[in-house]
Amino acid sequence: MFKPLRQERTFESILKQIKEAIYTGKLKHGDKLPTERELSEVFNVSRAAVRSAMLNLEQSGFLEIRKGPSGGFFIQDLDFRPVRDSLSDLVRLGKASISDLTEARLILEPEAASLAATRATAEDISQIETSLESFRQRIIEEASPDPSDLQFHLCVAEGSKNYVIVIIMRSLMDLLFQSIASYLLDRRRSELILAQHRRILDAIKARNPDAARALMLEHVRAMRVLFKDFEPGQDRKKRNKRD
Repeated sequence: MFKPLRQERTFESILKQIKEAIYTGKLKHGDKLPTERELSEVFNVSRAAVRSAMLNLEQSGFLEIRKGPSGGFFIQDLDFRPVRDSLSDLVRLGKASISDLTEARLILEPEAASLAATRATAEDISQIETSLESFRQRIIEEASPDPSDLQFHLCVAEGSKNYVIVIIMRSLMDLLFQSIASYLLDRRRSELILAQHRRILDAIKARNPDAARALMLEHVRAMRVLFKDFEPGQDRKKRNKRD
């Protein structure tokens, strides 16, 4: 029925107190913590224990450690990096693949587009339009692949006003770009993608969630077929320029 109590390590106690201060709003984004020496005195622990706690908080996305005269420990907004890094580990360990990433997109993105059709603000829609224009220009310039090529999907996620969707989408798209960055799509296919994006945007602007969902599902399904070519082991040559 009962289990032996585990003695908590010192740095874990520091983590708990700082996280609790963040959860309760006592520490906010941008706040600067005391120095390592000062924290060791406050907590009555070694500086090594403080250092371990700070590194853990940085890796978890709670903290930014800045170097230099104006540096120190700064509280930051949680972002997508811890989620992305966990997913990246799964991919590297062979527990997940590009196909898995695009399958997750099939579940998330149609609903994100549907939500954006009802929740996106004028500013959100403007950001989506800007992402399409940027992609159009890059097609004309025959530019090399860039993370901005995927910005449309992130802007739609932002328009859903669901922070969980945004974090997961940022993680998925970042990993996806790392996997396909060395491949160039021919101009015809890029223009087809752009046309699909425009139809999704039109549905969002028309406040038609069913159409936005259906069009996004169709688009991501097409991308899933395309990205299968990028799976490790596929016999696919890298192209040096667009057709």
